[in-house]
Amino acid sequence: MIVVGGANKDRESANKNRETANKISKTAIKSVGANKNRESANKNSKTAIKKSKIAIKISETAIKSHSIANKIRNYPYRLSYFNLIIVENRPIQLGFF
Repeated sequence: MIVVGGANKDRESANKNRETANKISKTAIKSVGANKNRESANKNSKTAIKKSKIAIKISETAIKSHSIANKIRNYPYRLSYFNLIIVENRPIQLGFF
């Protein structure tokens, strides 16, 4: 009887250890999922920052283009059309139409 009782206790202890191991495993799986979510959030954040920088560059370009258009409109000779090339953010006049 003592041996059987000891075996039952060992079996119960093994079952508890198995349950504990399963809980730890489930927690580890959740942790991996959380890390993946965190990594995904970081990637999304980096992408958003890149898109924001691109939007700022586009906005700056639009402002420069508007400035150049104003310079053309206010050109002293009031020519209707002429070709420009932009070199280092400065308009260089190429020719007239």
